[in-house]
Amino acid sequence: MDDIARRIVAEIKDLVLEGGEVVYTEYVRKKDRLGAKARKQVEKVEESVDTKKSVAAAYQGWYSRALPVVKQLAPDRYQEFEELYGKGTKEKVRDASTFTIKDYLLGLRVTRAGEEVFDATSVFFLGWSYSSIS
Repeated sequence: MDDIARRIVAEIKDLVLEGGEVVYTEYVRKKDRLGAKARKQVEKVEESVDTKKSVAAAYQGWYSRALPVVKQLAPDRYQEFEELYGKGTKEKVRDASTFTIKDYLLGLRVTRAGEEVFDATSVFFLGWSYSSIS
């Protein structure tokens, strides 16, 4: 394997690890809202996660590093990756289908009569798992 290929593999491994830290940080913060099975998994890694770290800042850093990698290695998924984050999205958030990762990081929630229309945390985790392009 040549030097460029080694650097690409190393960068992808770093992105996967960093992405895992972002997700687990948010899981730890929201563990009281998780089911029993997920809560047990979170408690196993809770000590190794820095919950003081801003999830928004951590995700922004991860996204900035991941974007050129996706563009280079999965150009057919690049636009989709940007849209999951919310880049170029001008549509008003009305339901979970128009809610983006950026909306979550900004703290946006959709309510009607004082009740949340959908669980924003669940949508974040779903968008995150999809944006990881596994």
